[in-house]
Amino acid sequence: MKNITKGMKRQSIGILTGCVLLLFVTVCSFYRGPVKKGPFQLHKGINTIIVDAGHGGRDNGASGSYSKEKDLTLQIAMKLGRTLHETLPGVRIVMTRTTDVYQPVGEKAQIANDNHGDLFLCIHCDYMDLVKRRFEGYRRVAYYTGKGSARKRHIRKIPIYHKYFVADPEPVGTATFIFTARKAEDKVKAALEGLADRDTTTAEGEMESDSTDSENTLPDSPEATIEAMLWSKSYFQKSYKLAGMIEDEFGDRSLGVKQRYTGIRVLESTNMPSVLVETGFLSNKGDEDFLNSDSGQQEIADAITRAVVKYKAQAEGKTVAEITDSTRRK
Repeated sequence: MKNITKGMKRQSIGILTGCVLLLFVTVCSFYRGPVKKGPFQLHKGINTIIVDAGHGGRDNGASGSYSKEKDLTLQIAMKLGRTLHETLPGVRIVMTRTTDVYQPVGEKAQIANDNHGDLFLCIHCDYMDLVKRRFEGYRRVAYYTGKGSARKRHIRKIPIYHKYFVADPEPVGTATFIFTARKAEDKVKAALEGLADRDTTTAEGEMESDSTDSENTLPDSPEATIEAMLWSKSYFQKSYKLAGMIEDEFGDRSLGVKQRYTGIRVLESTNMPSVLVETGFLSNKGDEDFLNSDSGQQEIADAITRAVVKYKAQAEGKTVAEITDSTRRK
């Protein structure tokens, strides 16, 4: 019995030692040493911005009293693209669409990923249902179970709602959405799919020209999965920061940074920090007029551009003046 016990102890110690060694080897395999300060290290920065006009073609989006979302998003997106180009001429601006064409959500995300965007800006208009309902109490309804002598009468309460129409509902203003944390696994999947096309880059934005690590990090490997998770976390943090900057620029019109419970697929499928800007409510007459005006559309484009410039400055460790001056010299 003692020999058996000693043998079991030795076996347990051996297993434990093996696990520790395996853990050590695994950790060492992920550790790449200190960041190199050599001539091959480049700061990625914000060099390509994707601007997406929501909906299009047979997909009208929301409809106001006299305008359609697909038309307004294109008009605002085109103004945003021009304003970004004028303010940051050294930055490449890629439009997902410039005409009234239908694009599946996956196609929009693919355009962004194929162009290796550093930011994804999606333009939309919001809508609030004009039909409201107000809870007014309960009514009692009888129902029966069983048959014959076993038949029993029961009472259940049914809620009563009063429906009414609102001609010009609140709220009004803007909101900027980021991909929901509940859908983080989709962002990880998108990042994982993009690893094969990306250079080896840390989540903080530093890139090395040495391709050895990228060759050893395969899309279906545990290492790639962990790297994709780090990228997804980084994207979430950066998306939140950019969204906050955009809403700050909207001032009194801002309804804040938000996440939708069901998530927004185009934000989850892009391999970059991504935001969706709801520029106003087509269900509200004042907002609809603002969104249809040339001055209102330009005001939105200017606000988003100011936020992007500030974000780019922070991301690259520069001042806003340095960002605008450096891009104009390129």
